[in-house]
Amino acid sequence: MGRGRAKQAAAHRGVVVGPRLLLGSQRTPADANFMSRHHCSHALCVARELPWPVQGAHREGVRYHRIPLDEPMGDTAAIEGLSRAIEWGFAAHEAGGIVLVFCKRGQSRSASVVAGILMRLLQVEAAAALALLRTAQPSARPDQALRSALDRLQVEPGGRSASLEPALEASDVSPVPKGYVAIGKTVGELSALPTGLRVSIGGDRSIAIFLHCRQLYAIDADCPHQGAGLELGEIEDVPSAGPCVSCPRHGWCFELATGYCEDILDYAVRVYNVLRLPDDRLCVSVTPRAHG
Repeated sequence: MGRGRAKQAAAHRGVVVGPRLLLGSQRTPADANFMSRHHCSHALCVARELPWPVQGAHREGVRYHRIPLDEPMGDTAAIEGLSRAIEWGFAAHEAGGIVLVFCKRGQSRSASVVAGILMRLLQVEAAAALALLRTAQPSARPDQALRSALDRLQVEPGGRSASLEPALEASDVSPVPKGYVAIGKTVGELSALPTGLRVSIGGDRSIAIFLHCRQLYAIDADCPHQGAGLELGEIEDVPSAGPCVSCPRHGWCFELATGYCEDILDYAVRVYNVLRLPDDRLCVSVTPRAHG
């Protein structure tokens, strides 16, 4: 049990939560490979205890900003601070920026801000935003005050939030977020399959969905080489690339997180956000992520 707690508390290197939205820890802004690969343009620090400027973090072309969220926080301070941080991140994203939000471990304060940005981008309530966030970073766990503040951040039409208004009742909110489509399958059904799951999301477009090490991934189902079904491929963890699926026809490997081909640089498949709803159903984004 002790080792499990230590693992949960460890700072991660950074993850892609959605198109142009990144979540990180104190290690992320100084990770030159991560910052350059994802073309980060805005970095928001929400930890007061970190040195400022963050040592080794300042890169040309990146706008850095800090809105500290202290731990623990009272309810009023949590709402006010969280609202300011979400507003800054959302505005940067709306302006076309690629936004990184980070704190010490990347699990509570920064996760809360990223969840709030997702609430505004997708016009969903906190539970749905956190569920989507945890598909990218399972250890994301806002503390009690921040979680309560997220519940009180009502999302209005047009993506605006009213921080002091009562939260919407669950029955008033569609279970499928805007921009997503339900696929009629559950995580339980996916976990029972020996390989991935192939689904159609309209027209002749098919997506392969995978569950690997408790994380969900979704990519184009057809290999761009000769159209073999990637949902039938085997998954292996490749150093520096993460989980990759191999084409069952010629063995070319595609990164599940980015879609890039490990074997042929000019080949890639599109990557989609996939969300587990509270009732265990799966839904995927209609629009693919931009390749970072």
